[in-house]
Amino acid sequence: MGNADSDLSSTELEVIEEAAAEILTKRPYGHRILGIQENSPCSYETIKQDIVPFFDFIVEANGVSCDKDDGSFVQIIQDCVRQKKELNLKIFNIKNKQIRTISCQPNMDWGGEGALGLTIKFDFIADIQDHCIHVLDVTNHSPAEKAGLDPYNDYILGTPHYVMRDSDDLNELVSENMDTMIELFVYSQTNDEVRRYRIVCMIFLSLIL
Repeated sequence: MGNADSDLSSTELEVIEEAAAEILTKRPYGHRILGIQENSPCSYETIKQDIVPFFDFIVEANGVSCDKDDGSFVQIIQDCVRQKKELNLKIFNIKNKQIRTISCQPNMDWGGEGALGLTIKFDFIADIQDHCIHVLDVTNHSPAEKAGLDPYNDYILGTPHYVMRDSDDLNELVSENMDTMIELFVYSQTNDEVRRYRIVCMIFLSLIL
């Protein structure tokens, strides 16, 4: 999940920590990455780097801060497409509080939606416990069990288009999508990774949250 290299010196770690602290205190907004389309300009297949949905925020693009939802990020992407320029994105991971840079080539001809293939949401950068729902129990033979959710170890983060804040958000999502398949991003504490689950919405998902 983008953990830091254990060989980093104490000085390098201090620089990383200071940069993270600045983001959290002075410009705590960015574009949260909710989903990545396969074979898109920002997919692993293309850039050979992992992007972690929900935990990763775009905080800078080509040296310009992305802490305001004023259209500047979209303009930078459009300029890169028009000029066929590379886009350098500074990514902040809210889980490990670290920053990394990825490079991609935005374009509209890769075969999917958008120039990056990302679903993003301008959002407040807060601790991960404010952006998840802890699964405490899963009933036998329920939709949640069939999907493979693991009690105590799993945390529901949201869908490819929606961030979960609390159980009310999940209940609303279920009621609006009754008897249909939805996709949930779930963080596994055991494996330290974010996975995508497909689950059929019923009156009760049989989760204790």
